[in-house]
Amino acid sequence: MSVAAEHVHQHGQEPSFTDPSCYHATLATLLKEHTPEADPAFVLGGTAGTDAELADGWVTVHDSLPTLCETLRGFGYDVVSQPLDGNLDALLEDMRDGRPVVAIADTFHLAYYWIDHGRAHAPHAVVLRAYNPADDTVRLTDPVDIVYFDDRVDVGTLIPALSDTHVELSWLTVRPTRSAGVPVASWPGRFQSYAGSLTGAGGDRLSGVELTQWLAGAIDDVLSTLDRMRRPKRAPGADPERDRVAGLLLGMWSYHHTLRWLERHLALVPSLAAAGQLDDATRLEFDVAADSIERASQDWLVARGLLTRSVVLSAVDRGRYRDEILHRLAEVTSAHLAASDALRRLAGRSGW
Repeated sequence: MSVAAEHVHQHGQEPSFTDPSCYHATLATLLKEHTPEADPAFVLGGTAGTDAELADGWVTVHDSLPTLCETLRGFGYDVVSQPLDGNLDALLEDMRDGRPVVAIADTFHLAYYWIDHGRAHAPHAVVLRAYNPADDTVRLTDPVDIVYFDDRVDVGTLIPALSDTHVELSWLTVRPTRSAGVPVASWPGRFQSYAGSLTGAGGDRLSGVELTQWLAGAIDDVLSTLDRMRRPKRAPGADPERDRVAGLLLGMWSYHHTLRWLERHLALVPSLAAAGQLDDATRLEFDVAADSIERASQDWLVARGLLTRSVVLSAVDRGRYRDEILHRLAEVTSAHLAASDALRRLAGRSGW
């Protein structure tokens, strides 16, 4: 399992996080600025939602940032998000007051972002802090693992990345309130909510089991479309089926991050949220829930990896991959059910 790595950089003693998820890494960096001693997973891992919606027989996985912002608010943080329209005055004003911000920028214009710079327009979260009006520079930290960057840059060089209309750009601040924290009485409800997000049915958003079972049922359509992806890339919108499969793969990547951080969250809860010493049976339930989510996260990532690799396979090999993908998806369902059962049992226990 991929885990966030903590770094102390030359610009100061405050740590930042390196993680495959730019949302989790940047928000964790902001949380570390407020409470350096705390593990951000206790807050950011407090959601099990897929952000997936079924419409006209196909799944769309929505951007997970709004869900993470709601999770922060649920733990007592004030989150303010604003659109970026090229006018950076309000953003810079916040940083003049010493507040770090997360900005959603366009990777096409980020010179250090070697993957997409000058090649692809995509939204990407970075941390901006320590604005110096004297020389009009700002410290830019990009904690995502594949491009980790932390240095001062001229604000003028960021304007294209923060104003291009190809992607939806925004910025947000995160501040703890006096009520930051989770009341003991709310934990049973939280466990029930996590369980529902993992295995429930009929909600506005698909549960983890519903998403997994939909993918298993649609596997032949997905593989057929992936086979066509070996052909030259077409303009966005010219091949809707191809676009929606690409969106599905991106959504699977996002849900993998949700599961990774949920596992870390569940591993932390016993020591950080328990009202008293937990008995062995209760600790065992936490172990079952966390271990099951870790297994689900790993198998979900394997299934996604097999899907992406199927693009270059022969028809015979694609059949073998199909069987393994279905096997891994069945394992994800089994792990979700085991975690959900443990969480529901925890919800019914006293001592929270």
